[in-house]
Amino acid sequence: GVPTLALHDGEAGTVASFMRTRYPEVADVGGPALEAGIAHRLDNDTSGLVVAARTARAYASLRAQFAERLVVKEYTALVRGHLREERTIHALIAPAGRRGDRMEVVDRGAAGGRNPETTIRVLEHIGAATLVAVRIRTGVRHQIRVHLGYIGHPIVGDRLYGGGDDRAAARHLLHACFLELDHPQRGIRLDLRSPLPADFREAMRRIAAARHRRRRN
Repeated sequence: GVPTLALHDGEAGTVASFMRTRYPEVADVGGPALEAGIAHRLDNDTSGLVVAARTARAYASLRAQFAERLVVKEYTALVRGHLREERTIHALIAPAGRRGDRMEVVDRGAAGGRNPETTIRVLEHIGAATLVAVRIRTGVRHQIRVHLGYIGHPIVGDRLYGGGDDRAAARHLLHACFLELDHPQRGIRLDLRSPLPADFREAMRRIAAARHRRRRN
């Protein structure tokens, strides 16, 4: 529920504003002044890991690693229905609507279409849903959410891409759980992990319990 970046000066309640308060030196790190050293973004309702730099040198290193696809990014998602096997999705996506505030799968050759890659691995079936690990080599906006909706397994709670109004989830259940990248100064490979937050685990419990109740009835 917290935006990664501010859209204008003075906007509070963002990860960037926290960074500027906690680490004043980041005010001048990055591209636009509002970035506060943050090297990539998450959607507001996506929980998990965000990487930020406290020096211009570190920021340049991180951005280069993301651009050259040297960063390993893995997410955990709970999706509707039962996925059975690992699969990789290459469907092109592009902005949709007048304001471009959502994305959609488009045909090859469509204006503005980008070709992201999303790999999905099944972890566990939970009630009528599936817990999956998702890896992406690219960083296209809403990529995971669009691709999962496209294959008929939208993320639980994702009202924008077909996840529906699920009482078990107050947000879309997508969590940035793992990043692997090179430390900008020491050069060692970093293995960064974030466990599933309490609301995600509670939603899984509710979905599993609902399936159990239906079986009993």
